[in-house]
Amino acid sequence: MKRYPQSRRFKKAKAPLLVVMLFCTAILLSGCAQKRINPLTLPILKSDSIDARFPPSKDELVLRPYILLPLITYKDQTVTDSRLNDILHFIHSSLEENGNFSVMTRAQTNQLLAKDENRHFQPGNIADAIQLGASINVDFVSQMQITIIESKMVKNIDHIKANVNLTLFTTGSGQVIIKHDALYDSQKLERSDEAFRQLVQTHFPIRGFILETRGGHQVAKISLGRSAGIKLGRQILVRERQVNAQIVNGVSRKTITFNATPLAKTEVIQVLENESWVAVNKGDQHKIKKGQVIFTLPE
Repeated sequence: MKRYPQSRRFKKAKAPLLVVMLFCTAILLSGCAQKRINPLTLPILKSDSIDARFPPSKDELVLRPYILLPLITYKDQTVTDSRLNDILHFIHSSLEENGNFSVMTRAQTNQLLAKDENRHFQPGNIADAIQLGASINVDFVSQMQITIIESKMVKNIDHIKANVNLTLFTTGSGQVIIKHDALYDSQKLERSDEAFRQLVQTHFPIRGFILETRGGHQVAKISLGRSAGIKLGRQILVRERQVNAQIVNGVSRKTITFNATPLAKTEVIQVLENESWVAVNKGDQHKIKKGQVIFTLPE
């Protein structure tokens, strides 16, 4: 009788065992994978009809962008008009797409500064910048100092690295929200964009509200969607808010505060144009109510 070497017999025996192990692993992974939920298939239960203590008004449900007046306080001699347009587009498009901003155009800013009543304003002076922004009722003003670090021609295309020293502050209190050196690298735009996007999303989380819940708070519909830059997998915090009303000089004023500790962290599972659905962890479902406020986390 033909006899196989021991090592060869071991390899033949090991092959079926390997197949079984791979099969078991596949079953285990498929069981652990999160099943895709269709929110509309979940019923609306009695607990889903409970409202938060301070639900949003109709006006609060309208997502209004922050108006930003951008001021250039310095640019070196190598910042040509074409280079400046590219750098401003990089900064402003990220603010609009990730921070809910509407940025005044370069032409609008120049027209504003050219008016006789504004000629005395110095863009580099913070007090002047705040006063100028307040005079046209914008929410924020930015000051930018732009310096070219490196430039080279690659296949007849002008490529640059630029440093943008950005200071962004409110017109109401003058509070500085961002003071940062942003790198613009035309050959590594994705890397530059990712770094600046993280900065914007960290300092300007977008606020919305829970519109509806289903399945006993298994899922929740929120008032932010694709138009606000929401994507699948985005993390969303649910917070409690307090609204206090008081009469000051015969005028009713509301003070809104948010609890520092979030109630829950949820994840976007379906994105629509102006709304999205989020999945709520089982341990957090009892905390969720229709009308609660939500904030985006950085991607």
